[in-house]
Amino acid sequence: MLLWLMAADGIEATGRMLARWWAKTRRSGRLAVQLQKFEAAGWVAPTEGPLDSRIFALTELGRRCVWGDVDAEARWTRTWDGKWRFAMFDVPQSRVALRTRLRRKLSELHFGWLQNSVWLSPDTVGDLVRQLTQQAVSVESLLFVEGRPAAGESDAELVAGAWDFPKLATLYASYLKLLRLRPAAGRIIKSTDWAAWADAEHRAWRAILRADPLLPESLLPANYTGRIAWHARQESLGACVRVIATAVARD
Repeated sequence: MLLWLMAADGIEATGRMLARWWAKTRRSGRLAVQLQKFEAAGWVAPTEGPLDSRIFALTELGRRCVWGDVDAEARWTRTWDGKWRFAMFDVPQSRVALRTRLRRKLSELHFGWLQNSVWLSPDTVGDLVRQLTQQAVSVESLLFVEGRPAAGESDAELVAGAWDFPKLATLYASYLKLLRLRPAAGRIIKSTDWAAWADAEHRAWRAILRADPLLPESLLPANYTGRIAWHARQESLGACVRVIATAVARD
């Protein structure tokens, strides 16, 4: 909640304001200790001076903590050259740890699992190749191919086969429902409700970012609701920030 207050546009989050918020919400512990933790984590950059007069501004890392690590809009609107990158690997049983690392890395980079040990992505793989080269992965174990399918498979067929968009649609539906359950503004002082909702929202959005490949716009399925959820999230979190700032500013 403190980070959200610091994220409010046009609001200078002074130590005096934060202390007033801390007192209103009857939080246990010391505010100064919490702020020191934020500063140590690199989330805030305070000015010098006594706590009451210091101004606490979010760093870029802090903004990502509040709004999310990924700029989904930038991902959707990125250009695509029309080529697919296929990753094919056959790691022997004796190197099971390497096989697990490969799968985890490909999943983290939002490669789609097409079949057996064939994964694909619309993005270039230069960084990934360099990382794997450092692990001495041979061409017999892992091969990247760039191009188009030779049997005429459409992009839509590849997308449907490589990523579980029905499951993702369920995640987005649940997330949109969660946004609608945001506590009423009048309950901001009773911060237990808001804190629980904020934690649930944060965990749900993280789960979505792990599951959604955020494909270029031209590859998105027709019934994809990710962009609706993204804009709903911006509006919802923006409203939260304004409510918190108003509650704190009110005597």
